[in-house]
Amino acid sequence: MSTFQHIDVSALALSHPHIGRRVNSAAIIQSVILMALGFASLACMAIFRGLPATFGTTLLLVGAALILCGLYLLFQKKYKVVYLPTGSAIKGYTLYFDRNEEGKLLSLVEDRNLAKSAELKPCSGGGMKMEVLLSRCNRFAAVQLSEFVPYEYRPITDSVYFEEHEAKPLADFIIACENSM
Repeated sequence: MSTFQHIDVSALALSHPHIGRRVNSAAIIQSVILMALGFASLACMAIFRGLPATFGTTLLLVGAALILCGLYLLFQKKYKVVYLPTGSAIKGYTLYFDRNEEGKLLSLVEDRNLAKSAELKPCSGGGMKMEVLLSRCNRFAAVQLSEFVPYEYRPITDSVYFEEHEAKPLADFIIACENSM
């Protein structure tokens, strides 16, 4: 298990008033291009009927795969979660820490004591899990801590939100953890 993972942004972030969903125009454009290429491949198959069967089968498979990828992208990535004041996208991260770091993690989250973040070192599959949602502009972060009890992680804090100047040190910590992996 990796000590650092990217996660999907959860409904947890949508409960904050400055977080919203926006249409992901880049994903829609990509999906339309993929589907157009797929239909073009199918059209080529119909036009070049006199060619060997393997060529036609290849065009059919490529066309079908492109259309399916385009449909997946269209329906799964149609929306993105953004920080509304800046419009920047939000990305989710998961970090694991040793159980002995619980006091420092609680201080970091509940007391907003980000000075102790330099002392924290992620580990693989630790007894503590920190889920972080971070805006690309580093002006918003949401954090929730969970502890491992047999077979699952259970939240031990509510979601804590950091905005503007409070979010920057936390963003620097997350980026440092990502770069150290």
